[in-house]
Order: sequence, then structure tokens, then C-alpha cells
Amino acid sequence: MARRIIAHRGHKVATPEQTMVSFALAVDLGATMLEADLRFTRDGVPVMLHDRLLNRTTSGKGPVAAKDWAEIATLDAGSWFDPRFAGERVPRLGDLFELAEDAGVALCIAAKGGARENARTALFAAREIARRSRLDIDVVASFDHEALAAAVEAVPGLRTAPDRLPE
Repeated sequence: MARRIIAHRGHKVATPEQTMVSFALAVDLGATMLEADLRFTRDGVPVMLHDRLLNRTTSGKGPVAAKDWAEIATLDAGSWFDPRFAGERVPRLGDLFELAEDAGVALCIAAKGGARENARTALFAAREIARRSRLDIDVVASFDHEALAAAVEAVPGLRTAPDRLPE
């Protein structure tokens, strides 16, 4: 069995989580799969952000879903971690797929959002994985097992990684 090294939000110990520098460093250090959280902007752009709010990991404030991509694209997603990373931006899902394809690594796309958003996000990730012919490479993860089941039903062959809430 091949050894799998999964980088949770990239290399979030040495770089700001969920940024391209974080994902690239994880790959450079031997990660074979990148885990990243998927959310949508108000205008429907899929972005890689763990938190519902922009406050902790960017120079922005408020919910991701309340901002358009044009605004999120200008936010600093690195200074909060260390001034050396000033100017890091919030990546889009397409940016992450490009890195994964170029580096030959798998993705674990975690569907984030409220109860209604989870199903939409999981389905979007599933369809994007299928569109890119990566059903045998990537997985969709979520705490919402019903959302994962619906994504599998809509996209046969989708692999999932059901998360569980801490007991």
C-alpha cells in the first residue's frame, strides 16, 4: 500500500493556512494529498477558506458569503500569520486544482457552510472533480453525511471522506 501524507490546510505550521504558499510548501515537503476547505463568495466564486468569517485569516471582516470575489481577491491572507507573508491572497478552487495537477497530488476538498450550503458545496466539488477527470484521485469530505450521500448519488464514482464531530 502506498503511503499517503495529507497536509491539512496545507503546511499550516510554517505558513498561513489555506494559501498557495502553504499548499506549495506541503507538496515540496512530500505531501501526497492536500486537504482544503471550500466556501463560496456572494457572487458564487469557489474559494479556499476554512472559517465562515474572514476575520481570523484575512484582512477582511464578516462572512465570506457576504463578499464578492472582487473584494476577497484584494484581501491579505498572510500578514496575520507573519509579516513575511504579507500579500498572500485567498486562492480559488481552480488555483488549487492547477497546483494539484502540476504537482501530481490528490485533493481532499472539505465542503463547508451551514446546513443548506453543505449540500451545494459538496455537489459542486464532486462535479468539479468529475469534470476534471479526477474521480480516482480526489475526495470530498464533510461532517454532513447527507450532503456527501447526495453528492455520490449525483456523481457516481465519487470518493468521500466522511468526517465526524468530536464526541
